[in-house]
Amino acid sequence: MLRAYFDAGFKSKPRRVFYVAGYVGFPNDWLRFNRKWRELLRRNNLPYFHMTDFVARTGFYKGWPEERRLAVMKRIVTLGSNAVRLGVAATLLPDDYERLSESDRKLIPNPYGLCLSACIAKTARLLQRQGVTDPVAYVFESGDPGQGTTKLALEELLANPAKRKAYAFHSLTYADKAEAMGLQLADVFAFETGRYVPHALGWESSEVRKSFQALQAGNSHYAMLFDFEELSKIAAKRRASSLPLRPARVHGIGKAPIEGPHTGPVE
Repeated sequence: MLRAYFDAGFKSKPRRVFYVAGYVGFPNDWLRFNRKWRELLRRNNLPYFHMTDFVARTGFYKGWPEERRLAVMKRIVTLGSNAVRLGVAATLLPDDYERLSESDRKLIPNPYGLCLSACIAKTARLLQRQGVTDPVAYVFESGDPGQGTTKLALEELLANPAKRKAYAFHSLTYADKAEAMGLQLADVFAFETGRYVPHALGWESSEVRKSFQALQAGNSHYAMLFDFEELSKIAAKRRASSLPLRPARVHGIGKAPIEGPHTGPVE
């Protein structure tokens, strides 16, 4: 059985972006990762790692010299690259979601549920393509809005053993990020995803962050974008069919080249 850790986040500028991102790996690799991650925290007197505070140089990271910051990030990239098999992210544009008619919004999950289910579906297909048939135990950070209804909907959808097998789904639990080392790594990927989307969509002219480039170099990352066009397609399909949701547009990032925001392959 594999284990996956996912984190959710929100970026308000220059336009709102909601995202869910995380990593999938084998249990023994996660065990080694956990041991080395705790050592990283101990050496830097950190109770846990939080990427937003790290980048903002606040809290535990206030006053850190640049050499220390670079060394810690380099270590994080190394640990992540050695521990995970692949990274998966789903992003949604809330402004586009709110442009949908009320009837269309009722046909699709809330942003959290849509991104979460898309990540689970995409992870299953990626593993199947790699010849991996093990089910995945998913761990998401606790506290995000919409978790209760999302979990109930997934449990209902995947109550059928055949569907659970098709989605390589073992379980879904929620945990405190401060206590789950894998969630702290997912926090790094989620942060980078939120900063990457404005760049990929041409909203910002800044270059891709070097830390994200380093993560991409370590292993394959994949991302899905739900804009107005894709959300409308999902609503139309759900209106015409009772088939389970499948993410429509998938972009590869990292080792797989990224497509333009309106030219990605349709699955």
